Amino acid sequence: MKIPPAILAAALLAFAAVPGRAAADSAAAPAPRPSKPMNMDEPMATGMKKPGMKNGDVKAAAARNAARMKALMARERERRAAKPPPAPQNAPPAAH
Repeated sequence: MKIPPAILAAALLAFAAVPGRAAADSAAAPAPRPSKPMNMDEPMATGMKKPGMKNGDVKAAAARNAARMKALMARERERRAAKPPPAPQNAPPAAH
């Protein structure tokens, strides 16, 4: 007796969608161990490094750029709040 492919596919989907099955499978897996934090004073180990670069240099540069962008965005918000929005260019003339 040959099982039709449609019935076989439906049975497999029904078995995969049983509630609690995923929870039982995930409970059996051990939790991953957390890795130790990176030492920021060690030299970088990637191919994109520059001579003399340390691991903490990239994080420090990102923090400086974020602070600079925050100040720029605040100034832009203030400028936009003070300036009225432009009138639409294709607006029909106002009826009096």
